[in-house]
Order: sequence, then C-alpha cells, then structure tokens
Amino acid sequence: MNKITLKGYSDEEVYLLYQIEGDYIVVVKTFVDEKYRGQGLAKKLMLKFLEETKTSDKKISATCSYAQIFLLKIDDERIDKDKIRNTVSSCRI
Repeated sequence: MNKITLKGYSDEEVYLLYQIEGDYIVVVKTFVDEKYRGQGLAKKLMLKFLEETKTSDKKISATCSYAQIFLLKIDDERIDKDKIRNTVSSCRI
C-alpha cells in the first residue's frame, strides 16, 4: 500500500492510500481527521495523488467513495470512468 500525505499534517491525520493492481492505480482510502475537515484537504490529497502519478502509464480507478466522486469530475485520460461508475453502481442498494 502506498501513502500520500500533506506537509504540515501527521501521516495519521491526513492521508491517501493507493495500490497498484495490474494495469491500474487504485485509490483505496482518503482520510482527514475530524479536526481538519471542511478545509479542502481531501481535494488537496487527490490533486497531489494525480500529480505524483502523472508519469505512470497505468489507468486510475478508486474504491474510496470520495475519490470516485472526485475522479468522475476530473478531465484526465488516465481515469477509467467506466470502471469507477460500475464500482459505484454495484455499491448502491
């Protein structure tokens, strides 16, 4: 599991976890401690993730609900929106 953190916060307070699965980089979890929520830190984590993985030739997907919603709004050819949509729809009751 790979971890992205933000400068100025401990790696237990604000982080993003992702893993490599074959031809994909999959965002598994974004976490922002309650005391820091509402400051746009999850968005900053996602933007940092996209920046740090931009040289990879792998597609991007997510199992984390926040990351799924975020990625569906981003225009980046690496994002497999069909895979994300299928994952989101399979989670709904």
